[in-house]
Amino acid sequence: MAKLETQSVADIVRDKAQELYNEVGASAVYEYANLLGSKYSICKPCEAETPTLGYDCNECLICGEEKQ
Repeated sequence: MAKLETQSVADIVRDKAQELYNEVGASAVYEYANLLGSKYSICKPCEAETPTLGYDCNECLICGEEKQ
């Protein structure tokens, strides 16, 4: 994933992912994450391999929960 340089960029990515999820659904978030080059890992709440925000955290871009 492209390194997010600032917390504000992470906030923009998070907000855009949430907007896409609310308007279109998870598939739009996956497409967005692929454009950004996001890494994927298992998210227990989603019970799936999901894109990760990755700015000083391991946050799921689908549900917003911290991955473990």
